[in-house]
Amino acid sequence: MLKINPPMTPPPKISGTPASLPPEFALIQKMTDASFRAMDQDRALEICLVGLTQLLESQGAGILTGEAGSEWHLRVHLPAGLNSQTLHRLTVHSEQQLLTRQAGLENITITSSLIQTPEHQEQPPPVTSWSTFPLHVEDKFLGLLFLDLGGQQNLPPSLEPVLHQINTGLLSQQNLRGLLVTDPLTGCYNRWFMDVELTKFCENLSSTSKPFAVMILDIDHFKSINDQQGHAIGDHILALFSDLLRQGLHPFDATIRMGGDEFLIWFPRVRNRDLDAFGRQLLAEVEKKCRSPKTPNEKITFSMGLVIHDPAQEPISKEQLLDRADLALYTSKRKGRNQFTRWTPELESQPILGTHAEAILPSDVPDLQIQISGLKAQILRDQDHLVELLTHILSIKEFETGLHSHRVARITSFLLDQLDLPAEEKIAIHRGAKLHDIGKIAIPEAILHKEGPLSEHDWQIIKQHPRLGHRFIQNQDFLKAAGDIILYHHEQFDGKGYPRGLKGEEIPFGARLFCVVDAYDTMRANRIYKSFLPRERVTEELRSKSGSQFDPEILEFFFKHLDEIERIGCWES
Repeated sequence: MLKINPPMTPPPKISGTPASLPPEFALIQKMTDASFRAMDQDRALEICLVGLTQLLESQGAGILTGEAGSEWHLRVHLPAGLNSQTLHRLTVHSEQQLLTRQAGLENITITSSLIQTPEHQEQPPPVTSWSTFPLHVEDKFLGLLFLDLGGQQNLPPSLEPVLHQINTGLLSQQNLRGLLVTDPLTGCYNRWFMDVELTKFCENLSSTSKPFAVMILDIDHFKSINDQQGHAIGDHILALFSDLLRQGLHPFDATIRMGGDEFLIWFPRVRNRDLDAFGRQLLAEVEKKCRSPKTPNEKITFSMGLVIHDPAQEPISKEQLLDRADLALYTSKRKGRNQFTRWTPELESQPILGTHAEAILPSDVPDLQIQISGLKAQILRDQDHLVELLTHILSIKEFETGLHSHRVARITSFLLDQLDLPAEEKIAIHRGAKLHDIGKIAIPEAILHKEGPLSEHDWQIIKQHPRLGHRFIQNQDFLKAAGDIILYHHEQFDGKGYPRGLKGEEIPFGARLFCVVDAYDTMRANRIYKSFLPRERVTEELRSKSGSQFDPEILEFFFKHLDEIERIGCWES
């Protein structure tokens, strides 16, 4: 699939870097800043391609990297103009090079994007004159680098560190992506992966796309297994079940744990595949091989629903696709479980099975209510796992900031337990407390680790971290409420704070509460640039700013619980 993105403005030229650094290492520094400080691997690769073109004084450069599943992305930089036909030839060339160098790949999808200088209109050089270099770390293949070396086949020795930096960055990105999209119990993809990748897949469908399918599977009476045999046995069965699901799948198929005992198999291509036979064979394999260690003579069964969709006939959204698969699944449940049902338009027209609720037997309702509670709990655990991962990344960037985030999160959690607030609001405030300084990932280490007082220029940079942190998490729906803490925790009750100068109750309650917690810990804990203050001195300082920096009512509530807060903080006395 060829996808031409709008031209992107190239990064600043390498000549603008400090003269003390060799140009190759100046390029590595720019790539590192983009990849690890700004956490923008796409930007790092753009900087790399533009920088290599400048260093080699060549006609251009390109890089092909793996995305998700069988998807690959080709980024190209050419100072000259480039039309869609030439970009298509580059894409075909990169696909040929990939298939030549990487055995076992089939049915790959390559999208393309161009980094160009719009004012040039010269013809680009022939694609075949470029040299190709595999990107890998040990035996792990990461992609291909294309360079115009003027007919030379060997990479100049001075560029070896740049190649090493590309490999390191790509491997780090793959490892981090793996942590974010993998279910730790089963090794399947997780719900987050499904929401992102399946949505993107459905949005990019066109009339030329081939048929594809999804299959939703649900273990029958799994709640009873957990209740009667324990969650350890339940986890064992989930892991065994997921292993059986992956048998017989193609490399580009994706097995996803949606939550609890519900799984989804995504078949991006179904040509020449009998998925009905696959489903029936899977039913037999699970019934034969999936058993509990405590009750090996009892069969474990599951129900499934299949949707095979041809986008040439009609467009479809992810939500419509899952609704159809759910309808087929619950039809299997209604037919007595341990069944396989394929969605058809006729299934939709049956009034008794028209909605999920109507497809459920009355005797199923208590069990389903328990399953829903379990799914909600699993989603909450997955979300908390991601928050912990982001907090860990912050700790790596700046150790003291990480410790501070953990302390204020514990104190905030304790104070929330004393308040009569909705559970959702408490969760959002607690997550915001953990991630309030996440924007400091983008602050230069020279400022974060600076010994002694910060200059006015340093403070202006530091004061950007609420906006940077809010921008970092704003696309994650489950963190939007927590974003109030991240964005507003430096606002002041009298309106003299930042970044927006909110006043009084214009500041969200959670941010007003956390402002007190944050200030107290900042003064009580040792920092690089200052020593801790004793409890009495900090209390006096906070009281002096009641009504100006802090909400008076919240401040009194905080002091009411100060003995327990001191115990939680474990500061020096």
